[in-house]
Amino acid sequence: MKQILHIFKKDVRQFWLEILLYLALVAAFAMRYPRLWPSANYGFGAVGYSFTVDGGTEVLASLLVILVPVAWWILITRVVHGENLVGDRQFWVTRPYEWKKLLAAKALFLLTFLYLPIFVAQCVLLKTAGFQPHSHIPGLLFNLLLTTFFLVLPFFALATVTASFAKTTLTVLAILLGFVGIEILSSILYTFHVTSSNTGVDISSSLLAVICAVVPVVQYATRRVWLSRLLLLVLPVSMFVMSFVSPDAVIIYKNYPRGTGSQASPLQFALDTDLGDQGTARWDRSSKIVSLNIPLKVSGIREGTAVQLDNVMLSIDAPNGLRWTSPWQSAYGRRSLPETPASEVEVNVSRAFYDEVRASPVTLHLTFAITELRVGSSSNIQLPLGRFPVPHVGICSPDVTWETLYITGISCLSALHQPALNYVSVLWSSTRCSEAPTPQATGVQGAGWVGALDNSPADFGITSVWRTSVNLSNNGTENRFYTPENRHLCPGTTVTFTPYDSVRRTQTDLTIPNFRLPSYLPEKVNP
Repeated sequence: MKQILHIFKKDVRQFWLEILLYLALVAAFAMRYPRLWPSANYGFGAVGYSFTVDGGTEVLASLLVILVPVAWWILITRVVHGENLVGDRQFWVTRPYEWKKLLAAKALFLLTFLYLPIFVAQCVLLKTAGFQPHSHIPGLLFNLLLTTFFLVLPFFALATVTASFAKTTLTVLAILLGFVGIEILSSILYTFHVTSSNTGVDISSSLLAVICAVVPVVQYATRRVWLSRLLLLVLPVSMFVMSFVSPDAVIIYKNYPRGTGSQASPLQFALDTDLGDQGTARWDRSSKIVSLNIPLKVSGIREGTAVQLDNVMLSIDAPNGLRWTSPWQSAYGRRSLPETPASEVEVNVSRAFYDEVRASPVTLHLTFAITELRVGSSSNIQLPLGRFPVPHVGICSPDVTWETLYITGISCLSALHQPALNYVSVLWSSTRCSEAPTPQATGVQGAGWVGALDNSPADFGITSVWRTSVNLSNNGTENRFYTPENRHLCPGTTVTFTPYDSVRRTQTDLTIPNFRLPSYLPEKVNP
């Protein structure tokens, strides 16, 4: 322990300037970032993101979110290079340094001057937003764990296999160029490939965490830089392979089992022909895919439930015997309620195949991976002038325009992650708030979804407070300036938050015969 403290004190004396600069950045982040949030007070300059945040404050707050990880990179690289691990002329090898104690001293340094300041800053952000930090300790620790896996360990691993800060910087630039190269190469070699979910990303992220945790131990124990660099090379190779080979099908078939008999889902999808066409198709000249949008109707949704469309797979059969099948693709979580059964799905199709079979009617076979949702207890809240708590969501506040001080929407702050999935409904008014309120029979219904089904303790991010805007339909924002005739909300308007949670996941199918693939127009391309 004495040797660990000796190395720790030496690093503090040597890198005091880097420590002070980092502490200043974290303090600025904790003080300035809340300026992006809606204020708790009502009135000019107090409520509403649109006019409480000037451009300079917004840029500074956004810049600090980037500068804090950059400061981590600098601090980690500098302290690791204090006892260089590359080459055969390290001065510390001649001293009675044990590699385990040296590594422990570096970990103690980072725990004291990297983790502790950002932990305190995140607690300050929670307190400023109106949350109790002690109630979110597990989430804060989980957030630090994610930060360790995805930022700290990669920075640490790169520092152990480079001899100087300049070479570390060049390595980071080479990695960024490598990612760009992989994307370009995959687009050239592969005519069409779309992953459906984050499965491949999850596997690559797990591999990143494991390798970046092993490399520093190997390097401190053996100083065999060639072995450590070889381990790090596994990452780009695996990511390149994952860009072509995706385990999505196996994962989806496991997570979305088909029900049989009484367990079969009553949900049924059908082509929505009320719109007068069979969908739309878009493409741009630089792409080899066509985005086919198909309107749908969903029936069999029971009262008190909803359906979320997670993934879709499409097969196209042409009269001449040609067949094309897509991989699983994301359906972006489109949701339908019993009273709003209309939906749509967007599927990417190979443009070469699309052009070949577009002239004749085709048969579409769609397989949907869906999540059935169950309604919870609704909260009816009279919209106040300032902040108000919402169960399962967080702390919300009205958005107010600068021109008229009319409420045009709702924004919410949640602790450590996106809020739980909620369906929000209101009645828009078109009369002055000082006049008699718009009768319920004539009010325009507005609704929207906010949040997600993810129940992890925290989302990956530097901040501990997440800001989410509730996107309500029929808000009348087609006009640039708000006037009393535009739709708005008045103080006292009832806002209903209805939580939903997951019941089960399953699959269902839809076959559409004699489908006419729509004609498409290329996207506008700048000359």
